[in-house]
Amino acid sequence: VRKIGYLTTAQGRVIQIRNNKEARSALAQQAQSYEMELLYPLITYARPQRGEVKILAWQHDGFTLDCSDEAMDIIKKKIAQRAKSLKIFTFLEVEKLI
Repeated sequence: VRKIGYLTTAQGRVIQIRNNKEARSALAQQAQSYEMELLYPLITYARPQRGEVKILAWQHDGFTLDCSDEAMDIIKKKIAQRAKSLKIFTFLEVEKLI
């Protein structure tokens, strides 16, 4: 990272790097940009559902939802499709609280 002097976020923004502190910051920004890009289908699906899918909290490593099992299955599929398109090997891990 220091040798090339920059990183690019998932959205295409270039972050210049001149020292170790900036390198760490740039790496964090890049990781966060890919996390947001990966989870964006949740936002686009939840918005028009008019209360059927509620994003209760957005944490640094995930989110808390209130939705039906059917909606969760749809969200999992949408995020899996996005991960595949980004060539990221991951999956949405679900933990039911109730």
